[in-house]
Amino acid sequence: YKPYHSKISFKNFRRKLLNTLLYTFMIMGSISFIWWILGLPSLGRGHFTGLFTHSMLLAPISSIGSIFAISNFISLNNIKFKFIFIFLFVSNFISLLLSASRGALAGTIIILIVFLIFSKIKFKKTLILLSIIIGFFSLQFINLNLSNNDITQKIANRGTDNTRAELWNDRLLEFSSNPIFGVGFAAQDLKLNGRIGKGANDSGSVEPGSTYLMILSMTGLIGLSSLLILFSKYLGKFKELKYSLDNPTMLIFLFFLIHFISEGYLYSSGSLMAFTFWLLIGATYPNNYNKVNCEN
Repeated sequence: YKPYHSKISFKNFRRKLLNTLLYTFMIMGSISFIWWILGLPSLGRGHFTGLFTHSMLLAPISSIGSIFAISNFISLNNIKFKFIFIFLFVSNFISLLLSASRGALAGTIIILIVFLIFSKIKFKKTLILLSIIIGFFSLQFINLNLSNNDITQKIANRGTDNTRAELWNDRLLEFSSNPIFGVGFAAQDLKLNGRIGKGANDSGSVEPGSTYLMILSMTGLIGLSSLLILFSKYLGKFKELKYSLDNPTMLIFLFFLIHFISEGYLYSSGSLMAFTFWLLIGATYPNNYNKVNCEN
């Protein structure tokens, strides 16, 4: 009994920790928007960073906050709470725009459209069309100089350039040098010196540029096969409509899969986003252990 009870308690702890983290992301994304409204300076590097150390950290956090907020907005019946969550959604979405992350923005728009397609709400077609229009103009935000503000000027300067191209080429070179096992965690093949466009920095860390290419370059086909087996069961649960709508974590999981295209952090043990992703998997993975009924 005791080992079994211990497993139940630890499972509850993971779920509560995940739920607390999602609420924290949503609130901090909203506060970052208020931070911008007040004209306070960013606290980190990159474009607008809000309360965070880098704009590329604010981007996925405000994306997750947006998804979590709109999911709660749809599922709750209390009008007062609906107003609160729609404000949280809008403020997180604006923080996402200000962070100037095209990958996170595209992922959020896609997930919102998927959510509307599978949800049972009124005026679904109108909301889907509205989401597509909002998504289009949001993506154009990166190409337009809306004002003389430094933030929007930096976003406009980026345009549609692929800032990850060199990093992607590096990872593909590493994968081709050792396609079965890869070159190792956070490592670069010394045989590729002079061919790698962006080597490791002074601290020895490597910027992968993509989680999928990170998997291939560091762990090869063996690592890719292992993760495909792990995630295939999780993706299979998306066919169950009730699971997807009652639990916004499935939508957040799908967002991660899209965000992985432009950011590499799956194997980065010290990364907040890596911690969030693996906590998400641990708390919601559809195995017999997580199917046990327990208190929320």
